[in-house]
Amino acid sequence: MTKLLKKTACTLLALLLLTGLVPAAQAEESSQEVQQMPALTGMFVATELVTHDNPWTQEDWNHAVRQLKDAGMDKIVLQYAVQYYSESYKVYYYTPSFEDPGENVNNRQQTIEYALNACRDNGVQLWLGLHLAEDMWFSSMSAGFRDVGEDGKSEFLTTSAEFSKKVFDDLWAQYGAEYGGVIGGWYLPYEFNNTVGETARTRLVQDFYAPLTEHMKQVTPDKQIMVSPLIYPPMLTEPTQEMLNTWEMLCYDVWANSRVDIIAPQDGCGWESSVRENLPPYYEAMVRAKEAAQTERDRKGWGRAVAWNNPELYSMTGSNTMTMQRFGANMQTLDQYVEEHVSFSLHSLVYFDDLTKAGTNPTNRAFYEAYLRMVQQGGLTQPEQPIPAPSGLSAAVENEFDAALSWERLELEDPALPVAGYQIRREDVNDPEAGAILLRDVPQPAEGEQTVTTVDAQLEPGHTYRYSVYAYDGAGNLSGQPAVTEVTIDSTAVALKTVSAKQTVSPLAVSAYGLDNAPLVSGDLSALTAGGTDVRFALPEGESSVRYVLQLDNQSEQPVSFVYLNVKYSPAEGLYFPQKIEVLADGVPVNTLYPQQEYGTSMVGDVRVAISLNGATAAEKLELVITQNQQYLALAGLQASAPAAGLQMPDDYTAPANLAAGLPVVISGYAATQNFDPNASFRGTDRLVLDYGTGLITTETNLYKGGYATDLLTRGSEDLPFVSWQADGGSCRIPGKAADADRSMWLRTVGLGSSFDLTVELEAPQTIQGVSTEWLSDRDAAVFLPVYIEYYGMTQAGVEQLIGVAKRPNEAQIDFTRPAAQDNCHRPETFRYKAADTGETVYTKIIARVYVQYPANSHFVRAFSVY
Repeated sequence: MTKLLKKTACTLLALLLLTGLVPAAQAEESSQEVQQMPALTGMFVATELVTHDNPWTQEDWNHAVRQLKDAGMDKIVLQYAVQYYSESYKVYYYTPSFEDPGENVNNRQQTIEYALNACRDNGVQLWLGLHLAEDMWFSSMSAGFRDVGEDGKSEFLTTSAEFSKKVFDDLWAQYGAEYGGVIGGWYLPYEFNNTVGETARTRLVQDFYAPLTEHMKQVTPDKQIMVSPLIYPPMLTEPTQEMLNTWEMLCYDVWANSRVDIIAPQDGCGWESSVRENLPPYYEAMVRAKEAAQTERDRKGWGRAVAWNNPELYSMTGSNTMTMQRFGANMQTLDQYVEEHVSFSLHSLVYFDDLTKAGTNPTNRAFYEAYLRMVQQGGLTQPEQPIPAPSGLSAAVENEFDAALSWERLELEDPALPVAGYQIRREDVNDPEAGAILLRDVPQPAEGEQTVTTVDAQLEPGHTYRYSVYAYDGAGNLSGQPAVTEVTIDSTAVALKTVSAKQTVSPLAVSAYGLDNAPLVSGDLSALTAGGTDVRFALPEGESSVRYVLQLDNQSEQPVSFVYLNVKYSPAEGLYFPQKIEVLADGVPVNTLYPQQEYGTSMVGDVRVAISLNGATAAEKLELVITQNQQYLALAGLQASAPAAGLQMPDDYTAPANLAAGLPVVISGYAATQNFDPNASFRGTDRLVLDYGTGLITTETNLYKGGYATDLLTRGSEDLPFVSWQADGGSCRIPGKAADADRSMWLRTVGLGSSFDLTVELEAPQTIQGVSTEWLSDRDAAVFLPVYIEYYGMTQAGVEQLIGVAKRPNEAQIDFTRPAAQDNCHRPETFRYKAADTGETVYTKIIARVYVQYPANSHFVRAFSVY
């Protein structure tokens, strides 16, 4: 398809139209040309997906390829011919001649033949992917391909190159004679990314791409070879020159030192590792690399270096497919840098009358019709009549903490632009300053279903939530006005401790005096509330312990619910936790803590000790009576926090005690069961099924640390801080919640299978009011929430009895109609999974059965609480 050439002014105006900054009517008056947009020349297909239950037949392949042909596309890229899990277990999508492929499940070994036939009959070219060993590839790449043998080469890369050669030779031997004119080129499915360093880059090119592609060109010199790397740009800051240089050199080496012809970067917009505004510097660097590499390729007689774009069409927002407004804007932003757009993937576009067909989404037809109209008319269009608001919207509380929403299915008069889904925005009426957040979209249900339903799970008791629901079509046109409803999570249903917002109380005057003597030896107490200081208290010589008081005078009009002490912990320097902290509010005892016992196994560094006032929020004078029995107590900061704004709680409500506090937890899952001792560290099994490790997750933007032991896992949620971006991270913040300390205590689980159990045995058989656990979410670090948790109690008769099911809470989505910002990005955040028990059953154990979506990814849990 001929690439569309546009004037700069027209390009800018089209972008403004797509992002909603210029009304459509105004744009139409300017020029019809501005609505012209790039179009796809082809799409990827993930081979495995079409062979699941209800797999594609030859007729299905013909139907799908014909749809793409009708939309102007001339190529399909089959992602892989073989999935390589181990030497003894591989999944083939054709019948190899060099080994037994095993059982032909769902006729998957006919996949390549079906695809070739469909492409031949419809005049479309098929690009064949070779083999993919995904888990091994990503682990080896992240390790820098350090598995170097005596020959100085990476063993993984050299063995992978040899196996890919074998697959390539076999595919060409079997299909080259009959389908040589249908096979448009070759695809290498190993996906490198822009963070690959110099040493790893050299090994990647020299040990894998160069020998493999040289062999392929000797056999099929006229067939182009393509790779599709990943780009992970910083979301809220400009990329550094070092980042761009790394990416540019990587592209140059692949083009100049291997026979790879085409680099087609995945734009990352579907996975949400990037947004379109952040990508141009990387594509500009790729173009510079291509121009520089062309000189070397000309010298070697290798032909043209070619840049394509792989715009991701799938969506993580709930709709499964991007609207054409968003998708078109993504392509438009990068169009000037590339020759073609080939998208991952057709699974988000082609449709069947059979909505259960493998590898497709039930709403694909709405998006296909919108894309087809965009191509045929040269740009996006609006419906003849504005989309009305959905009707019949209502909300009801179920399972104590969930809001069940329902409304009537909306049908539009224009059949070419049917409703694709519904957008939902939620606002906490009690905390209007936090603003509304965008929830996951709800896809349009199948024809015949007259009611649309969704559940917003795990809301907080005592809060009222307002929901605004919009309908949208595949192009991205929204209802002019939303349907609106409200729901209150009844505070009388509270069986668990409430979560308080971490809003800093200021001003706060800090003073200290000794009950036995005066142990303050250095530092400025007045600087504690600003943080970053070093105030030290010493144990007098010859004394076994000393008691003194930190007094906090609340000079603001805000109530205080929690006090946080940042304690420096370093035994090598004589810095320890206090033995005991007694808390008085206006002279009345409200809490007692034992930090040495609770935090004594922490890693060296600043540790945030949380102190609850247990509801004594109106106190004007707070006294922390500290007992110290070690050499020094060093404080780096002090913060007081207010309760949640507008929290609607009964006057006589009393937070229950955590029955699981400090108790050991049994963690059982796939191939692993481990009893955790609250006073001991755990370093994992020899297979690292449970990974204690160093407690570090590092990405470009955030860092989590922690000592993961059961004394942390079974501490109540009010004793630990929320997780937000670091104060110095320069990234997303959650309105109304302060940045976390640089230490967040979590238990990390990884590789425990699709489900695992967290079990705590109660000190004595008893009834309970409820149970909860807290989980970390951080999309950028590939840390995901559980899909749901089933809470069980073990009765005295030894029978597991279901207490309740806690579904995955809604996370704030990125609003792609505006640029990424600190209030519009992925948020590392803490979520509670709660279940209330209103019965009188006596339990001996409490079990949290956790079901996860991605077993290979890390999941972080804390605050296993039973009330």
